[in-house]
Amino acid sequence: MREHIVNVYTVNELDESALNTALEYFQNDDFYPSVEEHRETIKAFEDLFPISVGEWYYNSLHGIDFRFTEDNDIENLSGIRLATYIYNNYGDRLFKGKYYSTIGKYIEGTYTYKHRYSNVILHNSCVLTGYYMDDNILEPVYRFLKNSDKDTNFKDLMHKCLTSFQESIDSDYEHYYSLENFKDMSINNEWEYTANGKTFTH
Repeated sequence: MREHIVNVYTVNELDESALNTALEYFQNDDFYPSVEEHRETIKAFEDLFPISVGEWYYNSLHGIDFRFTEDNDIENLSGIRLATYIYNNYGDRLFKGKYYSTIGKYIEGTYTYKHRYSNVILHNSCVLTGYYMDDNILEPVYRFLKNSDKDTNFKDLMHKCLTSFQESIDSDYEHYYSLENFKDMSINNEWEYTANGKTFTH
């Protein structure tokens, strides 16, 4: 029998070379966790507005392509006409009543509470899927509804939304694979490494 002793290190104990190696393994092998949520946001955006979104990629230099799936005349709606069209056709999904509930209690073994959605106080936070990326893709719409820019038509607005989404997912992707996040994940998950930066497995 031969005994082989291996020294293991936390991420903060690695030297610069080993840290770079460990980071490279993380960036090449680790699965980016938010892809499905991003797909769901795009799908919900397509379901809300009359567009079909083409293929999209992280760090794309070409942006996200799309086409209208209804009468092309609506592409050119702008200003107040466009704002009115959006409110009339999509307002009930862009704005939702604020949620209220009482503190629940058990009555005869059943947890009971009162709840309702306000018809007066509305909110527009994460209205597509409940994921924060909803706010990033819809931010140009809410901004437009506040000022109804006459030089922005429907096609321009959809382009702005998808550009905002592209920039947001790229930023999220970049942060996930950053050294800062890698260190945080290593600490939080108690990952250990060998002296050359390879992940140590028991």
